Amino acid sequence: MTLIPASIASPEPRALFEIVPELAIGPSEMGWSKISQPMRCWRLAFLSSQVGQRGPRKALDIGLLTHKVLEWFYSGQRTEEEVLLILSLLKENEETREIAEVVHNLLWSPSTSEGRKYCPDVINEDLKNWDILFVEKEAGFTLKPRNHPAWWGKLERVTTRFDLVRKLPDGGVGIVETKTAGALSNDLTKGYTMDGQLHTQVLVWKKSGLERKYGPVREILMNILVKTKTPQHYRAWVHVSDGDVREFWRATKPWVEELYLRLARDKNKKSQWPKNYAACQGRYGLCQFFNECEADGDRR
Repeated sequence: MTLIPASIASPEPRALFEIVPELAIGPSEMGWSKISQPMRCWRLAFLSSQVGQRGPRKALDIGLLTHKVLEWFYSGQRTEEEVLLILSLLKENEETREIAEVVHNLLWSPSTSEGRKYCPDVINEDLKNWDILFVEKEAGFTLKPRNHPAWWGKLERVTTRFDLVRKLPDGGVGIVETKTAGALSNDLTKGYTMDGQLHTQVLVWKKSGLERKYGPVREILMNILVKTKTPQHYRAWVHVSDGDVREFWRATKPWVEELYLRLARDKNKKSQWPKNYAACQGRYGLCQFFNECEADGDRR
């Protein structure tokens, strides 16, 4: 195994994924982040399909690098020495310095709760106690074609990416989903019971054939890493019942079908993807495509 990707050696300022090509993997092909877009705004879904997903780059890169480091550890792809060397080289690049420093502090500084470092203390304990089935696995199921000429002959999918899936001693599996957060609150942890991504994961597990092969999802563990100066490591269990999944799919399926239909029929017709002005501003600030929408408005 190569200790460090060859592309990481150059000190020239570059984006994170340009330095470590393994980080170029984006969100799941047609996962919750994409199928939920038309629920917020059809124009958002259109622009995202044209230029790709966008968001606050630093926050996205912190989450991306954190997930990649955990993947390297849980899958055994890299040693701690290798990962620390990659992070030290990322710190030498001005474009990635702050991202690498945040991730290094998040995973290698003792936590406020137990004084343990996530790397390697928590991970070593997990590796000792967990029977890991998958790490960073992409899965999906195929939708039946709708009765519309634009969709005839097409087999479209709903997909998701599992951070980690482990076998449980009493049968079935447990999903482990890692999130990075700026602060820990009751609203944050309570909100996961209605989280669309978790419901999509259980839905895909059921409909893709994974349940028949490995057993049902009996546990969802939220692994929350809080990016405070002294990091916090928090775990919460979430229950998603069969009834929850059925209700979720009844509510979501029409949006998914309509999204695929518009992508087939109106892919380049911006006028068929109306703006939802209630979605231009959110709790995290302006929509990532705010400037494009503002620029193409009729401001006479």
